[in-house]
Amino acid sequence: MSLLLHRSHRAETLAELLCGVLSARWPDDPFERVPIVVGSRGMERYLRHEIATRTGIAAGLAFPFPRPAFAGATRWLIDGAVEARAEFWELGEQPHKAAARFEREAMAFRLVEQLRQHMAEPGFEHVRRYLEHGAPQAVDHGPVTARELMFARDVADVLDRLMHDRPDDALTWARAPEKANSEHRWLAVLLQGLDVAQDAASPARGFEALRASTLAPTQRTLCVFGLSTLGPGDRARLAAIARSVDVHLFVLAPTRQWFVDQRTRDERRHAVRNAKNAGQLELLELEEHQDNPIVAALGAPSRDLQSWLEETGYAADDDAFEL
Repeated sequence: MSLLLHRSHRAETLAELLCGVLSARWPDDPFERVPIVVGSRGMERYLRHEIATRTGIAAGLAFPFPRPAFAGATRWLIDGAVEARAEFWELGEQPHKAAARFEREAMAFRLVEQLRQHMAEPGFEHVRRYLEHGAPQAVDHGPVTARELMFARDVADVLDRLMHDRPDDALTWARAPEKANSEHRWLAVLLQGLDVAQDAASPARGFEALRASTLAPTQRTLCVFGLSTLGPGDRARLAAIARSVDVHLFVLAPTRQWFVDQRTRDERRHAVRNAKNAGQLELLELEEHQDNPIVAALGAPSRDLQSWLEETGYAADDDAFEL
């Protein structure tokens, strides 16, 4: 399968390209919806209007957000549930009972028990001091306090981001907490207590299984529209999904030329402050004269995405730029 990039400096042109892809790859089953991943409901409304204007109707479409869509596709590919009408992106929005254990709110309640269990162990001293503030006996006995639950929710958010964006580190810590640095070892102990490395439903294990799987083409299409940035976890999952699903990225870019190495104004000021000699300052001045400040400013949000695409490999459709 493939990762195909569609770029333009105009949203209207991207919408037209999207309509072309939808027309060419519309499923034979009239009841099968087509997913278009968006970053906001405002973008969904814009696309529905543009698609309806250009094609006469906007039906049979789904507009999931990135994270649940990629999580759903991951589960769909791992489970082998590739029947024709399976709406793979919805599996992330409607998790099964096992995966629900790793939803943030569910993890917060599980973490309350873990925190109380490990509170007296080395490395948890600062946690105990924080939780005992104003309620010395709360962490050992009695009902869960508001302070304890709020802290558990904050920790759940941190562990959730770690499992999603740095799954390899999360698994390493969960399997061997002693490998984590002393400052973060208590988090590694909590990951181990949540069975992150053993439970196949954990996001980190799911990505590990997806990456290790031998995936066959599925003849399915996933369109991702208007996302100028993607987090490291989303990028990694999307690259793995593209091995089995045709992924079309529709990205706004100021130019078809390479602009990733152009510095923003703040980055240039930081580089000038850190210049060690006159030679480095001269190179920075030459760079400033050669760069286009407008392109640098407009392209700043999508630079990480473009760098990732260059490393991953993609097919480009660059005929949408107007001279």
